[in-house]
Amino acid sequence: MIRMSVQVDDFWFYWSHRLLHHRWVYKYIHKKHHEFRHSIPIAVEHAHPIEDFVSNTVSTLLGPLLLECHTLVLLLVICMKLWQSIDAHSGYDFPFPLSPWSAIKYMDCAPAHDFHHSHNVGNYGGYFMFWDKLCGTDEAYVAFQMKEKDGKKN
Repeated sequence: MIRMSVQVDDFWFYWSHRLLHHRWVYKYIHKKHHEFRHSIPIAVEHAHPIEDFVSNTVSTLLGPLLLECHTLVLLLVICMKLWQSIDAHSGYDFPFPLSPWSAIKYMDCAPAHDFHHSHNVGNYGGYFMFWDKLCGTDEAYVAFQMKEKDGKKN
C-alpha cells in the first residue's frame, strides 16, 4: 500500500508541478514558492493555497484514499512526504542513512530540487526522477551535472 501510494503521489506531483510551471499558471500561483531561489526547508510550505491543495495535498492523499488504506498507513504516507519534501528543500545532499531518499539511485531529491529552484527549469518530480527522465524534463539538470563533473576533473 505504501509503495503504491508513493507511486501515485509521484505521478500526480510530477504532472501538477509541471503544470504549475506553465507560463499561464506560474506567475499567478507557483511563483510564490520560487521566491526562494535556493532550497531551504521553510520553502516546502511557502506556496499559494491553490498550489498547496492541487499539487501538495492531493498528491499526498490520493494514493491512500484510492487504495482505501488504513489510517495508520495514511499517517505514515503523510509523514514520509513531509520528510522527503523537507529533505529535498534542505539545500544539502545528506548521505544514507541520514537521508533514506538518497539510498535509491533515481531519487536524487535534494540535488535535483536545488537545481530546480536555482535554475527554475525541469526536475518536476517528487520522490523519483522517473517522469523527468521519461519526459526529458531533466535534460538541463543532466547537462549541468556533466559540466560540474568535467569541471571537477580539471
